[in-house]
Amino acid sequence: MFFAKKIILCLVIISPIIFAQEKTEMIRVVGDSLIGKVIDGESVREIYSNVVLTQGNVVITCDKAVQYLAQNNAILKGNVIVKQDSLTIITDEGFYFGNERRTKSTAGILLDDQKVILQADSGEYFFDEDRAFFQTNVTLFDSVMTLFADELTYFQKEDRAVSIG
Repeated sequence: MFFAKKIILCLVIISPIIFAQEKTEMIRVVGDSLIGKVIDGESVREIYSNVVLTQGNVVITCDKAVQYLAQNNAILKGNVIVKQDSLTIITDEGFYFGNERRTKSTAGILLDDQKVILQADSGEYFFDEDRAFFQTNVTLFDSVMTLFADELTYFQKEDRAVSIG
């Protein structure tokens, strides 16, 4: 009976650790000027000039960001550069989804991972999957060829691309 109580006690103590959900890291933002406000009941930060957003190993620089604190998202404007290790994404404006660790742009986008260069009118990158999905006027350059497509999915770690059109 004493042994059974010990097992139950251990399970009660250990179960929260075993079943704990992984918390999403919040986006951290710094810049030269920060203005806080509430829009539609949500706390928002507008950050101007020399803006740097970080979340884990993802670092984003831009001219202006609007951070939605509760959603853990940010609108990115002006000279947007997103970096993760050897990956660089460049666009004029975009959006970063912090809970999904995903970035998206519909304002023209370029991805360079030192193996290929991808360009398109719009695209998104999934950092946890090392996967890009680009659409409309997609061009992929590598050391051997140039590929044109309507849509392209690039699997960075696998050095593989699937294109349509």
